[in-house]
Amino acid sequence: MNQASVIIPTFNRVKILEKVLNSLISQDNIFEILVIDSNSKDGTKNLIESFNLITDINVKYFDVDNNVSLKRNTGIKESLAEYLIFLDDDCIPGKNFVNNHINYLIKDPSSVFCGDVFFPKELIKTSNYIRYKNSRHIPFRYKNSSNLDLDFKSIVTMNMSLKKENIKKNNLFFREDFIGYGMEDNEFGCQVQESGVQIKSCPASIQHMESNNSFLFSTKIFHTARDGVFKLKSVNKKAVMKLPYSYYFETDFIHTNILVKYFIKALRLFFTIKIAKYLLKILNLIDGYKILYFPLLYKYVFASYYYEGVKKRKEAYKSLHDVTDSWYKNNS
Repeated sequence: MNQASVIIPTFNRVKILEKVLNSLISQDNIFEILVIDSNSKDGTKNLIESFNLITDINVKYFDVDNNVSLKRNTGIKESLAEYLIFLDDDCIPGKNFVNNHINYLIKDPSSVFCGDVFFPKELIKTSNYIRYKNSRHIPFRYKNSSNLDLDFKSIVTMNMSLKKENIKKNNLFFREDFIGYGMEDNEFGCQVQESGVQIKSCPASIQHMESNNSFLFSTKIFHTARDGVFKLKSVNKKAVMKLPYSYYFETDFIHTNILVKYFIKALRLFFTIKIAKYLLKILNLIDGYKILYFPLLYKYVFASYYYEGVKKRKEAYKSLHDVTDSWYKNNS
């Protein structure tokens, strides 16, 4: 049975979720769609009931605590198809999305596949921030994104597929103790690689409908560093030291060259949250002017927010095993 279970965690995004589901039900080879919610108050459950009246695909609704790892694990455990496709509730699948994933899994059933991510074209044209974010996705970071070996740093769990047999065989589940923002997907990627399973790219594409809010994204970067990366460090410190920012901003990174070590310490002095906030306000003012697009300024701002998160860990945590209130509960 070459069909897929599509797993979608959601919370209070009924309008975008409707577009996601409309795209899915027009595609072939879907056995079921599993929507895992957390008691949304925007009519999400009613939406699922309405879709079951207009499609032969079984659209299932589940209600669990607001933890993205728990939601994905619930989808894994409740799914019935041979192939699993993971999708986020703000990601509209492109044409042949499901078939692209399934075709690649049929050819290479032992691998995990991640597809391409794009932002809406009209936003790319009108927003420097979205233009920058779009440039950081797989199709633009690599020359050939349809036949590419990835790793835990570049895993794309909002557009990912694997054979369910691989999950059972390698016990590949998302850690549910990642309740701050971020890194639960990268930790899952670590599990995948450590089990000997390869992470590869495929041409299945999604349109990411993330809000055009650079202030919110900067806050996510801060919490990723303070909470997500800190949690990852407690379970896999080696992985943290391979992350792009670690070399410069993780204060316990082991620099073997003493000159490099003190150069980086001095360099950190230039990355301050006060300057980053000021720059971010300016970048928002000039956001609609393509001629004033400066990618390096965005890199500086987000790096500064990351470093601020690193510096705030001592305030937030007494030990590596402390946790904070769920980001998803407080910020969705």
